Amino acid sequence: MSTRIRQPYINYLPLTGAILKEIVIVASKMDPAGTNIARSLIDLYGFDKTSLQFEGNPVFQYERMFLVFSSKDIIWVEKLDENFSPSFYLFVSRHRSESGIPSLTAHFTGNFTRDASFGGSPNELSYTYPSILKEYLVRISENSRKLEKYHVVLEATHHGPTSLKKPVVFVELGSTLEEWSDMEAAMVIAKTIMQTLQAEPSYIKIGIGFGGTHYSTKFTDYLLKSDVALGAVAPKYVLDDVDAQLVRQMIEKSVEKVTHAVLEWKGLGRSKDRILDLVNASGLTLDRI
Repeated sequence: MSTRIRQPYINYLPLTGAILKEIVIVASKMDPAGTNIARSLIDLYGFDKTSLQFEGNPVFQYERMFLVFSSKDIIWVEKLDENFSPSFYLFVSRHRSESGIPSLTAHFTGNFTRDASFGGSPNELSYTYPSILKEYLVRISENSRKLEKYHVVLEATHHGPTSLKKPVVFVELGSTLEEWSDMEAAMVIAKTIMQTLQAEPSYIKIGIGFGGTHYSTKFTDYLLKSDVALGAVAPKYVLDDVDAQLVRQMIEKSVEKVTHAVLEWKGLGRSKDRILDLVNASGLTLDRI
């Protein structure tokens, strides 16, 4: 790992194929998976230690990417806007599930209900960057073929932080300590992150999702096989709380213009008619999956 100290760039002119927009990658020192992914980025790409600090921890830099370590649990990291103004924040994190299935997941953050016990604010969604999430999932699906035991899946929108002024993308490695400590998986994620950022993806069709389970194979397959990128996804278990204000957040808090509402038709439950009314009122193109 590099230990050189240098000042942040001034008027940096990137070479061909370099990152063109400032991006902040966030890891928690409390999180073994996030730390391993961050260390893989440092080791593989030569991030340099700068003179900057965040929460008393050194900030690293590669081209226009900053890598910061928080001393808090990852869902409670809220004060980044006081120090940075990137195109978006990319959080690298552990994923935990009761099933313990080895998983490579990604999602946006937000609370569709008043329950904010896992960070963020009640009834608040974070900003989303659908093209980045789709590009990452497409690429990790390809790159993870060498990691035979892992499942790639899109998670529904959940937990904090929710109040940052720029999009928040979560990239996760799970679901037990065995996977969090898997350096091969951490390196695959690190490489996929760099491929995603250097691709600078921009999809034309942008959607928001409704229905289905928290780990939706239908939404995952839809993302991987269609030409639509997805922003916020409201799963079946929160649909009773989804109202016009939350739908407006789903649409307006995407940094890319939302054109589609994607409905997991059999996973809308008793809220189907009400969600249909909200979607029709939004004027979005409706896709059923």
